[in-house]
Amino acid sequence: MSYKNTLKFVNLLFNKLPNKLISVDPGADPDGECSLYFFIDKNNSLSISISNDSILNYAGFSKGEKFLGSECLVNEIPDDLLKRIVNYCQPN
Repeated sequence: MSYKNTLKFVNLLFNKLPNKLISVDPGADPDGECSLYFFIDKNNSLSISISNDSILNYAGFSKGEKFLGSECLVNEIPDDLLKRIVNYCQPN
């Protein structure tokens, strides 16, 4: 997966999210990996990394729950991950 394809999945993710989510801090690595960091406060955050080999990794902490996972990307962002982002990253 090239950097161009990595950005395709980042754009796909942003297009599926509601407009009223908290701000996200994006990052790009020289190896073609993109990262997205959603920060609400010290007790609520989510980090997503999309690698150049079609792997999406995520980890976060919110509402007393730690979570992490890894998904292989084909053509879509997994629905369960989209729901998690929306649930945990809504502004209060």
